This record gives sequence, structure tokens and C-alpha cells, in this order.
Amino acid sequence: MTSGWGHVNDNTRIFGGTVGNIEVAITNSDRGDDRLSWRAPVFRYSVAISTVIACLVLVGHFAGIEWLTTLYPAGAPTSITVAFLVLALEASTGLAWHGRHRPNLRRASFVVAGLVVAAGIVMFAAGEIRDLPSSAGIPRSPDEIAAQLDVAAMPAGTSPLALLGITALGLSVILTSKKTAAFAQILVFAAAAMTLSAAVGYLLGSSSIYSSMPTFAIIGFPTVIMFFSASAAIIAANGDRAVTAEVSSGLVGGRLARRVLPAVLIAPIVIGWLRVFGQNLNLYGTAFGISLMVTSLVVTLGAMLLVGTIWLNKVDRERTQAEAESIERASRIADILEGAAEGVVTINSNGVITMANPRAKLAFARDDLMDVKIKDLIPSGLEALDVLDGSSSRTGFKRDLRMVGETSSGRLFPIEASLSKRVIRGETTFTLIFRDVSERVRAENRIRALNERLEGQVRRRTEQLNRTAGDLEAFSYSVSHDLRAPLRAMSGFARIIADDFGGDLQPEARHYLDRIQANAAHMSNLIDGLLEFSKIDRVAASRHDVDLARLVQEEIELLEPAIDGRAVNFEVAEMPSCNADPVLMRRVVANLLSNALKFTEGCDPAKIAIGFDEDLAAYFISDNGVGFDDQRADKLFEVFQRLHSRDKFPGAGIGLALTRRIVEKHGGSIWAKSQPHRGATFYFSVDEGKPANQTQVARAGVDA
Repeated sequence: MTSGWGHVNDNTRIFGGTVGNIEVAITNSDRGDDRLSWRAPVFRYSVAISTVIACLVLVGHFAGIEWLTTLYPAGAPTSITVAFLVLALEASTGLAWHGRHRPNLRRASFVVAGLVVAAGIVMFAAGEIRDLPSSAGIPRSPDEIAAQLDVAAMPAGTSPLALLGITALGLSVILTSKKTAAFAQILVFAAAAMTLSAAVGYLLGSSSIYSSMPTFAIIGFPTVIMFFSASAAIIAANGDRAVTAEVSSGLVGGRLARRVLPAVLIAPIVIGWLRVFGQNLNLYGTAFGISLMVTSLVVTLGAMLLVGTIWLNKVDRERTQAEAESIERASRIADILEGAAEGVVTINSNGVITMANPRAKLAFARDDLMDVKIKDLIPSGLEALDVLDGSSSRTGFKRDLRMVGETSSGRLFPIEASLSKRVIRGETTFTLIFRDVSERVRAENRIRALNERLEGQVRRRTEQLNRTAGDLEAFSYSVSHDLRAPLRAMSGFARIIADDFGGDLQPEARHYLDRIQANAAHMSNLIDGLLEFSKIDRVAASRHDVDLARLVQEEIELLEPAIDGRAVNFEVAEMPSCNADPVLMRRVVANLLSNALKFTEGCDPAKIAIGFDEDLAAYFISDNGVGFDDQRADKLFEVFQRLHSRDKFPGAGIGLALTRRIVEKHGGSIWAKSQPHRGATFYFSVDEGKPANQTQVARAGVDA
């Protein structure tokens, strides 16, 4: 494994390496969350503070309220000039803040800042400065100090240090472009540093500071506050550039600076104040005070260094551990990619491959795919990238893409791929996972050819069976039709013999003649049934809304002659109508009712119930007759199949087969449930149990 560090952008480092045959890149970003959210509130509060202080100073001058011009007991006053220049400076800073994306406001801020700079330079050159009384420029005697600290005795004018600070801040507003941002911030820090000594003096006590400060460096307490506020506003307006960007960044240096900076600013001031405070109490002299202050600073700085070292070591250990974990993850990912059955490539926004696993190289028959354009491998790949890249979302995914790849030798092969898109730090990366499906396509083509061949064979076999069935049906019809004439003659002659010579026949001869007539009648019924059975498939069903309850009542009335004085109870429940052929459905009902009447002979009374079962979505006809073995129920609906003796229960054995054919012609089904000597129930449905009218029905109970 080899590795190295490469710089990608200002905030991200890439640990790159090679694991096996896979080139990997691990992002190790030290960038934290956005640290620039402080800019807006700092800008607003800083501008507000400096503006309010400047207005107070102006009110103090115009209204004659002296303490408003100093804001500090026995402090130096701030001139009207400084107050006006600070207001103009804050106006230019505000225009710069709001003109970040508006060029007109930006130009206006430059104009106002330029006027501030020009005014500062002109006034400095013209000598409009305070001239405190002292031949050497530094007051020495206590009387001179007392006179200088007397506000009433302070001469009017502007401190040269204040003019230099105003000029520096104005220049920093003008030089806030990206190229000159560093120089602009240096000017801001210089202006802040100019007033730092005065600020420290006010914190330590005016007498001490004025006793050792040149007259040109004395500035008013309001000026100190305004300068610091104006500096903070300018820094906030350009906090994403140069030095401020480094301090506010999420990198280690920025984080360390934010930890140390408060102590660097506060600790020396606190130590200096304590030194002056102790000396004013006569606890020690000047020499010992200086020694004590230096010692305190050394100890404080040493402690800060120790804390910084501990923190940096902690960060370094975390970074080292994160790098080790990243390398381990990269190794695992590389192992997965190297052993993957699919080809995997990553592509940049220009359509150039940036990573490829061994399977991808093998698929395209190339030793190296780095920096190869995807369109050279997959002609349609660039179109897929464009479609996915055209979406506004930061992520996207496409599955089951069908493409055609091209090897280095020009061989084309089919590809099934998935394409994903991800945008990280403004850079778009696509990941293409694909599989060579040549074998599968060939197998699919073979299966398709076999299916077509099989379908052709099935079609030809079906046509042959249909022809055979048609020939058989025609033969059956012809035979049945041809048998009718001799059967009709046989039956007719037997009837003539019985009518004309019946009285002269012996009883035995009479018995044989009756048997001839009975069998002739049975044969006639059988032939009629066969003819009807053979014709049922050729009859087109004309569907209408059929009232089953009414149709049942009509068929019961037609069965009155067959009842012939028997005790038969019919129970007809409400039932929904169905969408069926009325003639064919009448035949179904007639067959099932006649069967129920036939097999209840001997029952006193016979009970026959007709209704609709909602759970089964089927019509039913039940009886309390002789029943049958439930395991043999399927044979009931086959031609010539009988479960009872023909002598006891006559019939041709075609009725139920015909009934099933009619029900199936309507897209339904028919079945039966029974037990010997406990009756039988026949169920049938039409259109898969979906009657035309979903009327609520109640099933009638039948006593076995």
C-alpha cells in the first residue's frame, strides 16, 4: 500500500493511496460547521454602538454637556470632527455590507470612505490637532498633569492619533476586495492598535497613562469605543477573507486561535491592572512591580502554551486515529470493489473516469481506465449523465439502464447499469455500477426462440386438436342424426304392433314388446342429449339480466305433472339476478330441479331449497334425497357417468355434463357436496361469482 497527501481545496485534504489494484481517495475534512454566523450580529451591534457614541458626543458639544464628550471622569474629550467622521465611516461600512451583491451600493461605499480618508489627510496636514501645553510634549510635573486632566482646561482640536486611525479605517473599507483584503485588515488592526494604549490607560487609570503618554497620543474615551466598534464592524463585513477567515475557520489553526485569543487579550491587561493597583496601595515599588508583572506574564503565557500543547496533541491523536480508520475503511472498500462481480467506475462532471475497479477494466478489455472519457466506452453513457446532471437535486439515482459498451477492439456488448449522482462541495461525481449481460441476453434469445418454437408447436397441435374435435363432433352429430330414422321406424312399428295386435299377443311377447318400446324411447332421449351436448359450444350466448328467482318459479310450475301427487316442499329464497343467456340458464335450472325431484322420490315429504350463498358467491339447489359419496362428486359431470342404478333412477347420464358445459360457457363453475342418504347440494356460479345485481339474499335452510 502506498499513500500520500494531496491538496484539493482550501478546506479539504485528500489522503490518497493504492490498495491492491484499486486507487482510492479518502476525504479527511478538518472543516467544522460554518463559523461565519457571528458576522451579522457583530456588524449590527458594532455599528449601533459607534453610531450611538458619536451621536452622544455631538449632542454634548451642541448642548454644552461636557461629560457627554468624555464619557469618563477627567478624560479627554472627543471632537466634533471625529464624531462626524466616525458617522461617515459607519455609513460607508453599512453600504459595503449591503452592497456585497449590489455594485451601486458598493461604489457608493467607496465614495463615502474616500471622503473620510481625504478629510483625515487634509486635517492632519493642516494641523487641526490638539496642542496640549508642554514644551517637550510630555507633561512631567503633577501640576501639569492636573491641568491636562482638567476637561475645562483642555484645548479644542483633534488628536493626530485619532486622525490617523480614521484614515486607516477609511482606507480599509476601500481596500476590501479579495486581492487587497489582507492589507485592508492590517490597516484595521493598526487602527485598533493605535487606540489600544489609550484604552489600556483608561482601564489602568487616567493619571498613570497621562503621566507617561505623549500629547499627540491622547484621545478621548468615546473615540476609543468608536474606533474599536468601527474596527469590529469592518472585520465583520469582511470576515470571510484573509486573517479573519483563518481565525474563524474550522481548521486546527483557527480553532487554536479562538481558544488562545481571549487569554492573549485579557491576561496582560488584568496583570497590568493588578500591578498598578498594588503599586497605588504602596504594596511594592516600581522595580518589584515590573518584576512581578513580567513573572506573571511568563507564567500565564507558559500555562497557555501548555494548554495549547495538550489540546493540539489531542487533536493530532484524533486526526491520526481518523486517518487510520479512513485507511481501514478504504482498504475494506477496495477489497469489496476488487472482488465485486459488477464493474464500478466513478466519473466527474466532464465525463472523465476517475476510478475503476478490476471488473470494469476486464469488461472493457483495458489495462487502465483512468482519464478515459465515458463516451469512448459507452456511447450513450454521456446522455445518461446529462439527464441526471440536469436535475437540481444534489443526489440522484437511476436503475435498470440498458446501454451498449465497446471494448478496445471495437466489440459491442450489452450492459445493465445503475447510475448515481452526488454533489460534494460543489463538485459533481457520478458512480456507474454495471454488469456485462451478454450471456443473459444470449440465454434470453435462446429462450425466446424456444418459446416461439414451442408456441408454434402448441398452435399447430391446438389447430389439429380443434380439427379432430370438430371432426369428432361432426361425426357424433351425423351418427346421432342417422340413428334417428331407423330408431323412429323401430319405435313406430312397435307401437303399431302394440295397437293392432296387442290383444292377440302372449304375455311374454307383450313383455318383450314393451321392453322394445322402452329402450327405443331411452335411445331416442340419449340421441337427443348427445345432439344437444355437441351443439352447445356452437351456440352463442346472448347475455341479459336474468331473474333467477322468477325463472325457478316458472320451472317449478312446469314440474307439476312430474310431481303427480307427491309431497314436495319447494323453498325459494331471494337471490340476485345474473348476467347470462336466459335460454341456457333455464336449462341449467331445469336439469338441477329435475335431478332434485328425481332423487327425492321416496322422501315424505321431499324438500328442495333454492337460493344464493353469499360466502361462496354461488347459487345452490339442495335436496334431502338419497345423496351420494362426496369423493365421487367429480364423475357426476362427465358424460354417461352415473352414481346410481338406471333401473331405480332412470336417465341418459348427459344432463349434468350439459349443465357444466353451460355454466363454464358463462365463465363460472359448478360443484356438488353430499353424503349418502343425507341429501345433496349443487352449487354454480356465473362470471366467477359476480352476479349482475348484488341484492342481499338469505339462504334457506334444508332439513336433511
